[in-house]
Amino acid sequence: MASILVSIVPRESKDYEASTTRWIAAAEKPAGITVYSTSAEDVAKAILFSIAQELELAAVCGGHATRGASSTDGGLIIDLSKMRRVTVNEKSRTITAQVAHGLVIDNLLEVEAVLADGSIITASEKITPDLFWAAKGAGICFGIFTKFTYQAHEQGPVWGGILVFLREKPDALTQFASKLVIHKSGKSDVCWICGTSCSSTDPPNHCVLQRHRGRSEEVLQAPPQPRPFVNNTALITYPKINKLLNGPTFHGIGRTMEGSAFLAPLDTRFAGSVFDDYVDFITKTLNAVFSAVLREFIPFGKILEVSQIATSFANRGV
Repeated sequence: MASILVSIVPRESKDYEASTTRWIAAAEKPAGITVYSTSAEDVAKAILFSIAQELELAAVCGGHATRGASSTDGGLIIDLSKMRRVTVNEKSRTITAQVAHGLVIDNLLEVEAVLADGSIITASEKITPDLFWAAKGAGICFGIFTKFTYQAHEQGPVWGGILVFLREKPDALTQFASKLVIHKSGKSDVCWICGTSCSSTDPPNHCVLQRHRGRSEEVLQAPPQPRPFVNNTALITYPKINKLLNGPTFHGIGRTMEGSAFLAPLDTRFAGSVFDDYVDFITKTLNAVFSAVLREFIPFGKILEVSQIATSFANRGV
């Protein structure tokens, strides 16, 4: 391990607690050691070291795994958060990014992976295609991926922001979100959060994050009723709209996430019954006040242009 020119954090280090912190506190485990890698070669050496020492191995990028997959009890963590290099090829409109930036599988052209034997390989549609297929949705057990090459797209400003509605039955919001997604040709999506603000005495409100890639008047033709209590929608940059929920989704609090898929239009009676069940739950359950119900209205048209078996990702809305 001495040959790895990276940060190594053992349990006795002052940086140990930060190295095991995750987005969901329930996913945190007391690792034996954390290695902050800066290259695929670093990752390969760390993998071989963990095998030689018979240490359980986990890899972490952003630390958002909800099931604890990026943590280990007593083992070795390979932390990839320092691998943030990005290369842009304007001529071919491709972006090569290290792993701290995440993954968008349907725009993925090539990956770099470190396998269990320490070998570093490249995978694409033409090179090691079986691994490339698995990389697009099959989970974490095929290797540690250290670099991605994406197809890039031009993206101008978008119309969007947050709308807050005071405690109301969700019928009108359900119809608005469904209509926006269905009738805007894949240009709109809605993230609708039903939750309380800070204490059990606060009634649950509806917070709607709306995004539309088009003209503002296309959205404003049919605003939801009743009118929102807060409305900060405007023409803003794409990076900015993706940061609007960073505040309430900070690292370190206890979260458990469960979910299922649905297609728009969402049945208003069903949406209303979920709201009633949610209100009943946070009223009767101790410390449930920070629980929330989140609905993502996503246009599946573009997603369904890719065959169900073209990638290992199983949920394309069908």
